Amino acid sequence: MTFPHERASWQRRRLEVDSHIDTVQRVLVMGEDLAKRWDVGHVDIPRLHEGGTHAPFFAPWVPVYFPGSEAVRRTPDLRDAMQSLFDTHKDQIEHATTAADIERIVKTGKIAAFLTVEGGHTIDDDLRVLRMYYQLGIRSMTLTHSRNNNWVDSSTDEPAHNGLTDFGKEVVREMNRLGMIVDVSLEGTLFSQPLMGGYANVDDDVSEVPGGTYRGVAPRSFDAKLGQWSIWWMDSRMPRAPMDPPVRGSFQNGVGTFYADDTENGKPIRIRFIWSQITPTSCHWEQAYSPDGGKTWETNWIQDLKRVQ
Repeated sequence: MTFPHERASWQRRRLEVDSHIDTVQRVLVMGEDLAKRWDVGHVDIPRLHEGGTHAPFFAPWVPVYFPGSEAVRRTPDLRDAMQSLFDTHKDQIEHATTAADIERIVKTGKIAAFLTVEGGHTIDDDLRVLRMYYQLGIRSMTLTHSRNNNWVDSSTDEPAHNGLTDFGKEVVREMNRLGMIVDVSLEGTLFSQPLMGGYANVDDDVSEVPGGTYRGVAPRSFDAKLGQWSIWWMDSRMPRAPMDPPVRGSFQNGVGTFYADDTENGKPIRIRFIWSQITPTSCHWEQAYSPDGGKTWETNWIQDLKRVQ
């Protein structure tokens, strides 16, 4: 159990990011002032502070049924609504476009607001529109929403492009060139096979990604003397390479925490796995890297798993 004073102390030591908030529509359509407390909507500034969230990603979301040119027109309307909020409450919230911005703004006690476009249909198949969004201070884009668009498949629609079209690959390359976050979520299937009376198991993880099928295998073993699990990993990108160094750890109070030391691009990194929100039918997993021996962490992979059989 974490007591309130302990949670507050923990939050002061960390920079908390919420990577997707659908509140911009309420600012534009309903004229809500997010400096006030509301009983509706995802967030407002008072609740962000109380929840310890320093850097929310606000999403100017345009429904997929808006045709291309209308989606392009709607996005600047949403961006302008957020600018009105920034201008009116300069002492409470500020627009951030870089990680350095976020750190600087948070140190002043203000909310650092990041902007992300939800759905690639909003660029109307035009890289010039993407570049315009970047000039407006938007630094992230979800490639697709609940339906396919003309250049990328949605995981909640019937596949039409086998992931990305050639133009879709151009979009990703241009986002990388500009320095925009490519925001994607993927569906996959994980098969888990218990072995050796429960002292070992193997996961077979199959995910459909824009470049094709991605497959990973995770053998695990349990050391009864140490009360500790070891987890190895290998995947289809480099099937003949040696397995990664194992992460090792255990479960305490329903949360499993595992660590390993490895290298990334020739530099030492520390790796952390966390298993949480564990029920008989579901669980949450995330991976994070630390370049400074565990002082700071960057989460780079999240999975929410649900048992289907």
